[in-house]
Amino acid sequence: MLKANGGGEDIFNVGSEFSGVVVYRRKVFEDPILTVYYLKGEPIYAESFVMKRRWWEGLLSEEEVERHIFGDMFRYAYETYGERYVSHLKRYAKDTVSLTEDMVRDFGWELEAEATEDPPEDMAAMFHVPYEAGSTSEERALEIASKLNAFGFPVFYVSGSGDDPHGFFHAVRTNREVMDKVAGIFEEIGGSIAFVLPLYIIARLDLDGGRAWVVTKDARKLALALRYLRSAEDVPDRVLNEVIDTLCCRYVVWRGEKGTFYVFDGAKTLSLGSEETVETVERYLRTYDRILNAALSSLPSGIPSKMGRMLLYEITTRHPDTEGFVGEFSRRFGVKLDYE
Repeated sequence: MLKANGGGEDIFNVGSEFSGVVVYRRKVFEDPILTVYYLKGEPIYAESFVMKRRWWEGLLSEEEVERHIFGDMFRYAYETYGERYVSHLKRYAKDTVSLTEDMVRDFGWELEAEATEDPPEDMAAMFHVPYEAGSTSEERALEIASKLNAFGFPVFYVSGSGDDPHGFFHAVRTNREVMDKVAGIFEEIGGSIAFVLPLYIIARLDLDGGRAWVVTKDARKLALALRYLRSAEDVPDRVLNEVIDTLCCRYVVWRGEKGTFYVFDGAKTLSLGSEETVETVERYLRTYDRILNAALSSLPSGIPSKMGRMLLYEITTRHPDTEGFVGEFSRRFGVKLDYE
């Protein structure tokens, strides 16, 4: 978070219990550059003249905006799109705050903040965001933790718990990168979704009260969680194509409302049963594991073991498909892999 120029505390850190409005002004011009509406420490809406995009862009059509521009568009958006609207609005708020932070930092402006505290119920009602009175973010995080432990996921990051997700994903660099990529892409889509990478599975699990990220190599455990946790909405082709462009995973896996599992393989979406999904994911992970072991033993003798592993993991981030990995390894080291 940005700190006020000349020292002082982090003026964007309002604390996890604050609900209300904070107006941030540039001291040199004495004008408001950013207004943020917080619900329990989380921005739910923000406005700034540096953000040119309107909050409804990417959610409402031009026709919808024209019909409701003089009414309560927030109410219409919530009643029409539900969780997708809530996620979209929070993403817009975070983008607005981040953009303003960057500009303030670049120009070296000093800010001052004026806060007005309001009951969280009033803030939620203003934007028609669901809010459960008496449930703090810490309590929700503990509740989610207990549910994930029941599914056998002892390590996870709960969104909104106040912890640093990058701290959770410190062990493997690509974990952070994948979460950063897919979090934005899938922010507007509710439900539990998994991303199968060469070395493991990273999944966003949607539970009552919040979302959490887990890392596992157990496809059967994942299928169990997807079966009993909140199912995903229909995932648009444009979203899946965006995942292709990131080259971050081999499969995207989710369960639809009728219980069918869907596996996107980079070219088409497969409709599978639970057992078929498990077999598909396990077969891929086993194959990639054999390839990596073969590649490790085939590296030139002059490359230290630790460096060799880093080089191979780097290739996996570019090639979630096994054929792509084998091809680049062969071109780079002049070795044909035999992993059958």
